[in-house]
Amino acid sequence: MTYVLISRAKKNIGDFLILEKAKRLLERFRPEHKLITLKGWEPLDEHLDEINASSAMIFCGGPNINKTFYPDVYPLTEKVEDIKAPMYLLGGGWNEIPGTPYQKTSYTFTPKARHILSKCVAISCRDNQTVDVLRNNGLKATMTGCPVWYNLDHINEKFKTPATIKKVVFTAPPFDTMPRLYDEQCIETINLLADSFAGAKIYCSFHRGLRADEFTAPEEELRVGAVQDAATKRGMEIVDASYDVSKIDFYEECDLHVGYRLHGHIDFLSMRKPSILLNIDARGKGFGDTVGLPGVQAWSTGPLAEATYTVGNWIGKYNLLNKWTRIVSARSYLRWAQGLWMSGNPDAVKNLRKIIEDEKASGFSSYIGLEQTFLRHFEVMKDFIARLP
Repeated sequence: MTYVLISRAKKNIGDFLILEKAKRLLERFRPEHKLITLKGWEPLDEHLDEINASSAMIFCGGPNINKTFYPDVYPLTEKVEDIKAPMYLLGGGWNEIPGTPYQKTSYTFTPKARHILSKCVAISCRDNQTVDVLRNNGLKATMTGCPVWYNLDHINEKFKTPATIKKVVFTAPPFDTMPRLYDEQCIETINLLADSFAGAKIYCSFHRGLRADEFTAPEEELRVGAVQDAATKRGMEIVDASYDVSKIDFYEECDLHVGYRLHGHIDFLSMRKPSILLNIDARGKGFGDTVGLPGVQAWSTGPLAEATYTVGNWIGKYNLLNKWTRIVSARSYLRWAQGLWMSGNPDAVKNLRKIIEDEKASGFSSYIGLEQTFLRHFEVMKDFIARLP
C-alpha cells in the first residue's frame, strides 16, 4: 500500500522540514504504507497510474490554501477527474501579506480552486485562521497543527529554560516575496542580538540560501548579501540552509531562536526550546494566535491597505487576464502595492528588545507549560492520520 505525497519543497528549508516531519508522522502511525513523494509544482499526468493505485494522495502542508490552489499552486492534471485516489490535505496553511483581519474575512477562492478543495475527503490545517478562511467559504476543516509542530524525539518533553544562552540562531527574512520592508529592520535586529548576547555564538541562517539560481532572482542575492555583510561584521556565522534539512541539524545544539522564519521558530519550539518570531505575514500571526505566542509584529499598514488588497484580490479571483499574465501581473501589483500601504514597523526592534530583556530576566518563563498546547493538538493530528484510508 502507498500514500502519494504532493510537496512544494523547492529551495526554502521550511518546506523541506514540513515534508520530512509529515513523513515521520506517517511512518510512525501508518507504517504499513510506503511513501511516494512528487513535485507539486509540476503536472502529474505521467504519475497518474501510481497516484490512482495509492490509498490516498496527500497534499503536504505549506502556505497552500490559496485562492488559485488549482491550477496555479498545484497544476495537477488538465482533467482532475482523472485522479481517482482520494485526496487529503495535511497541515495546510493560508497566507497573505501581511495577514490583516480584513484579508481573512474577505478571502475567496476561484471556482477551480474551490472545486479541488471541496473534493478533498478531509483537510487538516496548521492554525485556527486557516480553519476560519475555509469555513468562511463553506469548506470543512480540522485544526491539527503543522507537521513541524511534532518532533517525535522531543514530543513528551517539557520546555527547557536555559540558564545561559551560549548559541543563538537568527533567521533572516524572505527576500523573494517581500519588497524592501525589512532589510533595514533586519540589520537593526542583527545589531540588537549581537549586543544582547555578546558572549554567545550567533548564527545568521538564510532558509532560502545565499545565491541566485533557478528559484532565486539576482536582486534577491544582492539583498541577501547586504544582510550577510552586516551579520559578518558583528561576528555572526553565516549559514546557507537551503535545499537540505541536514543543514539545520545544528539547531538541536542551540539555545534560542530569534528571527523572521516561521519554521525556524516552530522547529525550536518542537525541540522545547525558546524562540521569538518577528511576524511578517498571516502564517506567523496565525501560529502565534493559535498557540498563544504573539511574538513581534514586524509590519505596519496605512489607510490604503484594504483598497489595494481588494484590487489584487480581483486580479486573481475574476480571472481578468490569461493564466501566465495573471500570475506575473498579480505578483508585480502586490509587490508595488505593498510598498504603498505597508512599511516595516518602526517599533519592532524596540519591542523585540523588551521581549528579550523580559525573557532573560524571567528565565524564559513564558514558555513553561507550552508543551501542553502542542500535546493537545498532537492528539488531533494522530486521529486525523489514523482516519486516512
